[in-house]
Amino acid sequence: MDGWADEGWTKVNLRRGWSMSYGPKLTGHLLLIGDADTVYGLNFALKKTVAEKLTADPQPKDYLWKSAYPGWLRTYAMALSSNTVVFAGKTVQKDIWGGFISLMRPDDGSVISSTALPAPVIHQGIAIAYQRIYVSLSNGSVVCLGQQQ
Repeated sequence: MDGWADEGWTKVNLRRGWSMSYGPKLTGHLLLIGDADTVYGLNFALKKTVAEKLTADPQPKDYLWKSAYPGWLRTYAMALSSNTVVFAGKTVQKDIWGGFISLMRPDDGSVISSTALPAPVIHQGIAIAYQRIYVSLSNGSVVCLGQQQ
């Protein structure tokens, strides 16, 4: 399933995120992705029925789970499989230039794995097929992650 993104902001602190039918207060999250029952953000999961009714910022009781998200990562792509939420983007630390990909469990938000990439991931540059993850990087290369068969 593909993610939703809104890159139309004028100031970094005023980023808008997916306010189509999921309430005006799911803001500050650049990317969201969902399935029939759940909406996933960079560090949270909400039941879709809860997200649809939000009229204010979500309260702790609204979340299925919420986790810390490192501020030095910028996520440009998300994908969802039956058992994994995939985040990828770029690192923005002083002396580190490159990309990353992180896999999380959709049921509790725990990190399955995280891997550094040689370049940042392009906007929506993830595809999942045949039990592999394909990631398009800003240097023109494509990385394939998965078990060898």
